Amino acid sequence: MKRYVVLVLCALISIGGFAIDDVKDLRGMWGLKLDTARVFQASMLTGAATDSMLLPSTTDLAHKGFRNADMTVTNNLSRPYTFVGKALYSKQVEIPAQWKGKYITLLMERTKPTKVWVDGHLAGSNDDISTQQVYDLSALLTPGRHELAILVDNSPYAIPAQVFSSSHAYSESTQTNWNGIIGRFELRAEEPCSIMAVKTVSDFYTPQVKAEVTLRGMGKADSNLRLVLDVVRDDQATSTVEVIAEYLINGTRQNVKGSGRLVLHLNENNQ
Repeated sequence: MKRYVVLVLCALISIGGFAIDDVKDLRGMWGLKLDTARVFQASMLTGAATDSMLLPSTTDLAHKGFRNADMTVTNNLSRPYTFVGKALYSKQVEIPAQWKGKYITLLMERTKPTKVWVDGHLAGSNDDISTQQVYDLSALLTPGRHELAILVDNSPYAIPAQVFSSSHAYSESTQTNWNGIIGRFELRAEEPCSIMAVKTVSDFYTPQVKAEVTLRGMGKADSNLRLVLDVVRDDQATSTVEVIAEYLINGTRQNVKGSGRLVLHLNENNQ
């Protein structure tokens, strides 16, 4: 049987470009406060830093916490410095004027359960430990200078007991129970109306491919908003394939057909 389509679907929004407009790398020196007594409260945010540390990194690599006096252990990694608890990292960040009205996110590629504050206002919490954490800070990061505070908690109280006792993200015999932020660590600014996700479901025998495109911020789009769908064949043939789009306009279902490329002109009433 000839395969007509193996999907290579590129969905983009044309409003001056869909791609991320700006990235602010957050690597550098951050203020540090280790909560060894587990008494941290949000009221302690002001002037909390009593030390400093380079991020992205871990408290182990920065020699923060407690010096390990017993280096004779042979059944797991021996760490010169250890710390288990809450560590507060804080830094002044400058948001450029051109980020006004943009969708602004904080991305941390790997860390432990966190809470984030901007100028003392809680932005949210996240307990993802095996994937990146992303915070939406659009409402809090206006152009100008702001105080960004991130609380990282690698204590056994931050996650279920069975995870702490068995996860490789905490085990001393694997990556150890480190505290800090590693990998990509940045603020990102995008157009307020953009693509959140593209999901595709293929049917080999039809052959058909269904693509579900989720958009964010439709109400903030201007009249030039276009959604472009491209579908190409996998066998390098010159002929194109039919593209059919179905979407809602004021509650009425609409179908649009195209050949190879389909351009949809959307507004805030589309779904």
